[in-house]
Amino acid sequence: MKKKVFFTEDFFETPNLLNCYWAGFIAADGNVKKDKQELSIQISDKDYEHLKSFAESIKFTGKISRYTRKNGITMCNAHFNSEKLVDDLEKNFNIIPQKTFKLIPPNIEEKELIDAFMVGYIDGDGCITTRKKYGTLGFDIRSTIELNNWFLKRIEEVCEDKINAKLQIEDNSKNHSRFKIQSSKSEKVLRYLNKIDVPKLQRKWGKII
Repeated sequence: MKKKVFFTEDFFETPNLLNCYWAGFIAADGNVKKDKQELSIQISDKDYEHLKSFAESIKFTGKISRYTRKNGITMCNAHFNSEKLVDDLEKNFNIIPQKTFKLIPPNIEEKELIDAFMVGYIDGDGCITTRKKYGTLGFDIRSTIELNNWFLKRIEEVCEDKINAKLQIEDNSKNHSRFKIQSSKSEKVLRYLNKIDVPKLQRKWGKII
């Protein structure tokens, strides 16, 4: 008899600091399927502990699989079957199937929740860099034009100034873009976001000392 898997199905029902962080991470690195009512997260095995952290946050009793692809890359993944979970991710965060070119900003307005979502998204599909020559911190984010413009608006609010960051369209001019900021302003933003009390990938945020 197959063992039943349990987890907190209403985890994303009401936006809060923790679930906004994980929603941002899922918006970048998760996948939802309406027909199967399933959320799946598949990431590099080097971030296994981070996936384990999500599993603990949602009180998941199932298994996190670890395996090696034919190309030698090691991966880990977990599956969460729940109509409630999938519906709440769409209702509150606009996370839908085949979202790569369709993502729009989540339905949250509180600034601290927006910041938590952005931290999660950076952990999933962003990069934090150090410019060795000048010792400055920078970051970039890849997403849809709509979501990246939403991020930039919030970043300018944090900086209290305009950001000279132009969106570069990627993937053959489809609705996918990237922006990069490397200046004293980016360092101010990163130090601000690093204070948000959410899990965070230390291989990225550990660069901020």
